[in-house]
Amino acid sequence: MIGALALLLVQAPAAAPAPPPVTTAALSAEARAFGEAYVPAEMTTRAAVAAFRTEGGRALAQQPALVAMEQRTPGIRAKLLDAGAAVVERIYRERLPAMQQRVGAVAAADLSNADLKELTRFLLSPTGQALQRAVAANVDTAKIAAAAQANGELTTNDLTGSMNMVGSLQAMTPAQVSELAKFSATDTGRRFQAVVPKLQAAVTEETNKLGQAITPAVTQSIMMTMRSLAAPAKGN
Repeated sequence: MIGALALLLVQAPAAAPAPPPVTTAALSAEARAFGEAYVPAEMTTRAAVAAFRTEGGRALAQQPALVAMEQRTPGIRAKLLDAGAAVVERIYRERLPAMQQRVGAVAAADLSNADLKELTRFLLSPTGQALQRAVAANVDTAKIAAAAQANGELTTNDLTGSMNMVGSLQAMTPAQVSELAKFSATDTGRRFQAVVPKLQAAVTEETNKLGQAITPAVTQSIMMTMRSLAAPAKGN
């Protein structure tokens, strides 16, 4: 989700095929810093956990057996969501560094260290931070969940199509929008535009990897929690 931030910086062309895996061992400090700024760990993790709670809550509410359990013992659904959310948070914290390094390597293949430093400076500026918060708050998680369920994995169009760009810009102040537009028109901003499709494709691929790790782990955690809650107390 957060990886699509670049769409608000420039009018990006159509998404490109996912770039091949790249070696990250020799990444420059500028490339690593850019990857960490483009995929901010705390914000991305919080957004993933919140999305799970929203969409997971909807999914559990549609299961008749769980609805009946909740009626008999209120609070079970919340405990299941807590268990699943803990798994989502753990896996994101463990695996986001790989996504950040991939993003940094993809950007470094086409941008200079000077460009990467300038992009990082902007992303960490008050306007860049406002942009990231606005994007995170204007993602339609229901669209993402429906696409993942229908196709088994997400496409770049699924991720970018879930973003409400108008709503994101409206959440920013006029001064911030003006600064965003000015940065987009710089030489660095224009060069960045050419890299956006590759970044989108890389983030999509890495997001699918996260999903493949999270789905079975969350399922197992929820099933174990259900069995624990359904087991009779000792001595009864």
